[in-house]
Amino acid sequence: MRLFPKSLVLLIGVSILTGSFLVYAQATENWEITSFNSDIRINSDGRVYVTETIKADFANEAHRGVAREIPVQYGTENTVNYDAKINFLSASDENGISWDNNVYNSNGYLNIEMRNATDTPDNGKHTFVINYLAKNVILFFDEQKAKEQETYSHDEFYWNVNGTEWVVPTKEVSATVHLPKEISKDQLKIDCFTGIFGETGKDCEWTLPDSKTIEFKATKTFAPFENLTI
Repeated sequence: MRLFPKSLVLLIGVSILTGSFLVYAQATENWEITSFNSDIRINSDGRVYVTETIKADFANEAHRGVAREIPVQYGTENTVNYDAKINFLSASDENGISWDNNVYNSNGYLNIEMRNATDTPDNGKHTFVINYLAKNVILFFDEQKAKEQETYSHDEFYWNVNGTEWVVPTKEVSATVHLPKEISKDQLKIDCFTGIFGETGKDCEWTLPDSKTIEFKATKTFAPFENLTI
């Protein structure tokens, strides 16, 4: 395995990994996500640590918690049957207090159910901070594989930030990627996309605050089922 020896491709917008929240309350969906931020740290050994901070507003509809679904099986346009290894680490509120978490695998997803301690619906604003470790999510194109797929030798990190299965609007979506070492701008290919599954909208932007960090953000409020891919 090699990590970023020649060039690194970071793309946002195509569904390799998607995610969703299932709400444990009424059948209607009249709540909203005020912000979804993903902090992504790529280690030199290829492991990826992810911290998602999701702020939910239940003012219009009481809920007792949410559940995050993270796919562990995914594919690309030319390759199928990749198995991501997702290890759940923790899920807490903004004060570091753990939710009542139930974690299990089902139908190719890692499910993280988070409820309040009393399991009682309320109309408050709540923050869900989820930490997990992802393995086998970086694609390595050596010279032979690159030739077969008519591309060039590179390492590729392709990631859906919030996923395409949201049934409620999300006001703000952003992500920060921390690279394992300094990489010059001419060795990076960076892009981002937005929209529902299969769309390649460009309502997003990215910046390079330094040679090890890339920041992305959507430039509009997301309707249900819209995603930011980096």
